[in-house]
Amino acid sequence: MTPYSNVFKRFERQITDFDLDGLIVANKQEIEIELLNNACAQYLTSKDDLTRDDTSMQFTNTISEQSELILANYMVQGWCKPYVNNQELFETHFSTMEYQKFSQNETMRQIRELMMLAEREAGRLATAVSVKNVMGRLK
Repeated sequence: MTPYSNVFKRFERQITDFDLDGLIVANKQEIEIELLNNACAQYLTSKDDLTRDDTSMQFTNTISEQSELILANYMVQGWCKPYVNNQELFETHFSTMEYQKFSQNETMRQIRELMMLAEREAGRLATAVSVKNVMGRLK
């Protein structure tokens, strides 16, 4: 059985967020479990059984390192999405001059890039795993 902490560590290495680090452990786990559940729902091509037991904080079976990495990338995407959505809302409420003055343009650009990179990487890895599975069945 694979513990959630394997995926959480991979996720945490990809983000730098002092808000997450400063949370009480129980709140942090609750957020990470929610992100993991959403990631599992997004990872449709997994050959691994992604059945989870939130009480014991582990998958009911052992999942591959590839699946851990794909899930972590989906978690990064889920973590970044609210920031990007809030920034887009912020942009629509201010004039261009106000937006440039008050926004954290560079930070948001980096968060958007991280989100898109995580999305592409998760998709690329999921496709590679699917192709590998199909090729294995053809042999």
